[in-house]
Amino acid sequence: MLDEKSRDSAKIFISHAVVDAALASALSNLLQLGVGVRADHIFCCSIEGLNIETGTNFISYIEDKLSKASLFIPLFSQNFLESRFCLCEMGAAWALKKTLFPVSVSPVGPKDVNAILSVTQLAEIDSAPKLGELRDKIGNLLNMKVYETAIWEREKTLFLKKIGDSIRGQSPSKFVSRESYTALQKNFESSKAEIAGLVKKSEEQKVIISELKSVKDAASVSAVMQSHSGEQKKYEALVEECRDLLLGLPSLVRKAIYLDISRKPLVLGPINGGADFVDANEAEDQGYIKIDGNLAYPNRGDSTVDSACESLGELNEFLSEHSSGVWYRELKDKCGLEPQLKNSRFWDSIFK
Repeated sequence: MLDEKSRDSAKIFISHAVVDAALASALSNLLQLGVGVRADHIFCCSIEGLNIETGTNFISYIEDKLSKASLFIPLFSQNFLESRFCLCEMGAAWALKKTLFPVSVSPVGPKDVNAILSVTQLAEIDSAPKLGELRDKIGNLLNMKVYETAIWEREKTLFLKKIGDSIRGQSPSKFVSRESYTALQKNFESSKAEIAGLVKKSEEQKVIISELKSVKDAASVSAVMQSHSGEQKKYEALVEECRDLLLGLPSLVRKAIYLDISRKPLVLGPINGGADFVDANEAEDQGYIKIDGNLAYPNRGDSTVDSACESLGELNEFLSEHSSGVWYRELKDKCGLEPQLKNSRFWDSIFK
């Protein structure tokens, strides 16, 4: 057993989860037998002789040892990441600006560790080159002459052989990384949306089947199918959007917007019954139109007018894109006229 004076000289602090005591002990032995570090220069709370005396205040003792250590070696295993106390030791070492040599135990990797510590290099405990880096770092940091290469290679080989079973025995983590959680959550939300879409489609199919059961001829079947088509739903939504925007505007402004679709101005004066100038001046004062002599144009600078023109443009484009399809022909037959916004009768039928 080391005396208290020797205990106070610990230079290397090995932080590990309790269940990883075998790994920590093996690493401590490697540092002693392969590098030449004195036993009293290592603090490892799970190793007899290098740990805490009975009756000592655990937390205070850990804090004292950590504050005096020159090198902090955390063994990042699944168990370490799931231990609050280990994470507290890690946080304290970071706060004290201790020199770190982070060691990972498979399957833990940089992505898991970066959630709590930003590191560019992580030494795998079973990596011979990384263990060599640790040997060199300790020699420089403690200003000591390390054991000759032959001794190091022998002890390193024994160490790697010894820890193999311990690494393979690491149990899967009970937790997932933030990155994995975010990806899983995204997939879950996407699946929910997809399922909701399928449920909605199934309900729509049930409605169609129910309606088809009551029809008696081919024309009725066609009408039912058209009313539930994707084109019809899009068309109805666009018409409703345009209608809502137009209804909030004066009738003269609506007429100016209608003519603007055909790139025509609204002509004011006697040719339109003589009453348009009064309404036009009022609409201009409200910012809905612009007047140039006896011609009036929609003022796209007004947000309401601009929104109405944009929505009408989208509806007009939709009708043009589908003008050669079955849906369009069925809509034409139903209306009894060409379903184009330039057609005043069609315009009146959907917006009045």
